[in-house]
Parts: sequence; structure tokens; C-alpha cells
Amino acid sequence: MFDSIFLNVGFLVILLWGMSAITKESKLFNKRLAIIGGALVIINIFVTYQYIQVQSSHNTATYNLYLLTSSSMDQVTQIANKETENMEDIASLNKVIEDIYQHTNPLLLQMNHTRLVSSSSQRQLYGIIGDLSEQLEVFLNHHNSILAKGEVIETELFQQYDQLKSELFIFSHKFRSRGASSGVRLGIIQHRLFLDENEINRMEKTVGNISKIIEELTSEN
Repeated sequence: MFDSIFLNVGFLVILLWGMSAITKESKLFNKRLAIIGGALVIINIFVTYQYIQVQSSHNTATYNLYLLTSSSMDQVTQIANKETENMEDIASLNKVIEDIYQHTNPLLLQMNHTRLVSSSSQRQLYGIIGDLSEQLEVFLNHHNSILAKGEVIETELFQQYDQLKSELFIFSHKFRSRGASSGVRLGIIQHRLFLDENEINRMEKTVGNISKIIEELTSEN
């Protein structure tokens, strides 16, 4: 289905005009053709409007999930400047990461239905969030086991946890975006994020750094 009502109507008008031109000798046929054409245009408008409504619903849901995920990432600011000194600090980091992870999964599912940025950036952003979610899951599986067993992590590794906090803070800062726009199509709101290519590339690089740190942390214990 075309995403634009103007393309749909334009296509139908051209089609009907062509059929009418071929059958100019039949006035009755032309009248019937006009009635059928008018009905098709009305149906087309209705279907297109319904389609945009559904897209808007998915778009709004995705936008709201993005904001919720962004809010969960804001928690990193509370622990980013605090040095890791004991297992309680690691447990606090684990809790923040778990909250972020619980928001990334539904966001990924919703992003399958709509987009918040340009088509090329959408694919890249989806991959970035997917990679981050995967790495956070690895971290949680590993550390939930450690915390449940009451095991102790060597203090030599604490610096790496501080590095992880820093990278998560950088990512959250870029992820929050500089804002959003709300365009209106047929009276229906469509949200878009202000994330440029450079910001998305920086997020991709930061996720790469996060992956390396988590790989080191989960392979040492």
C-alpha cells in the first residue's frame, strides 16, 4: 500500500482518465465509470486514512518506549561518578543495567513496526540497540549468578566496572537525543527524533566499547 494518499488518488485518476479516453463513444459507460471511480477514490481515502492511523499508533508507541528507555538510562548518571569499591556498588550497577535491558527488548519489537529516524539510520539504530541489549543480557546472566551465590569479585576488576559506567553514561547522553518533532498527516501525529548520523555513529562506537568491557568482565570470573 502506498504511504501517501496523494499517490493513491493520483494513480486512480490517471487510470480512470485512461479508461475514459478509450471509451468516449459510450456516455452511459462513462457515467458508470465516473460513479465507480468516485467510489474507489472514497474507499481509497478511507483505507489510506486507516493505514496512517495504524502507523501513527505504532509510531507513538515506539516513541513512548524510546522515552521510557531513555529515562531508564538516566539512572546511569547517579552512579557514573561513583567509584566501584565493593560488591554493593556492582549490585547497584547490575540493577540499573537490568532496568535498561527490560526496556530495550520491547523497544526493539516495536521498532519492527515503525521508524523514528530516516530509513538508513533506522536500520543502524535498530542494530545498535539490539547489540546493546544483547551485551546487557550477557552481563546480567553472568552477574546475577555471582550475586545469587554470594561470590566476591576481585578488586582488580573494579576499574573495569568504572569504565563500563562511563561508557554507559556516554551512550545514554547520545541516546537521549536533542529532541523530537511531531509532524501531522491528515490530522494524525507522527513523531521523529533529532538523531543525526554522527550521533548514531558515536553510539555504535560506544556499544563496541561496552561489548569489549563486558567480554573482559564475564571472562575473568
